[in-house]
Amino acid sequence: MDKTVIKAFQVFERLCQHDGPVSLSELTRETALQKSNVHRLLNTLMHLGYVCQMPDASYMPTLKTWTLGSSIRERYNVAALARPALVALRDELGETSYLAALDRDSIVYLDVVEGTHRIRVNAKTGGQAPMHATASGKVLLAFSSESVLDALAEPYPSFGPNTPTTRAALEKIMAKVRRDGYAVNNEEWAEGVMGISVPIRDAGGECVAAIGVTGLAVRLAKAPPKRIIALLQEHAQAISATLGFPG
Repeated sequence: MDKTVIKAFQVFERLCQHDGPVSLSELTRETALQKSNVHRLLNTLMHLGYVCQMPDASYMPTLKTWTLGSSIRERYNVAALARPALVALRDELGETSYLAALDRDSIVYLDVVEGTHRIRVNAKTGGQAPMHATASGKVLLAFSSESVLDALAEPYPSFGPNTPTTRAALEKIMAKVRRDGYAVNNEEWAEGVMGISVPIRDAGGECVAAIGVTGLAVRLAKAPPKRIIALLQEHAQAISATLGFPG
């Protein structure tokens, strides 16, 4: 592997993780690289249009990455197909709805429609979350090859009172997901938060994404969950049919 390319991405990714401009010294400290190397890499990234320098000599990413990411996102037709369903779910349930897909050892939210409740669970389009602790992650894991699960190192980090932290526990959950056709996150990603998700399949029957809703556990439990599952499955079946899945 090209170490210079690796270092450039290391610097750029750290820069993108900040909410605002970052100084050269701070990036040097966070990346543990030589200050001169970081400066040289930033100059290259500036020349390519990925980074800009502020009046105070700090650095921040430009929107070039967003532009490129948006063009890639458009290739995922499932995101465009699922948008009306996400809006309908939000309107009917009042909860945040989302579309998620696998991204290495995590899930990434391809699209999110925020709920209407004053107190709601926030998720961001493009944001990531752990597979083992989310409803959509467990759906995607359950219907993926075993190599995806093999890539997760035990013990899995705990985020809530019910997070599965061992492969044995997760495999038991995955078996239930395959049997039931849906997954539930009951305070596994965060205390007091619940999520429900179902798979979306393409023409070949492969699970290409998961659609779901998330909200306060006390609120979703009253919905009741069976109604939410039925709504999710109805929308997922319609999207899957459009993708060519025979059902």
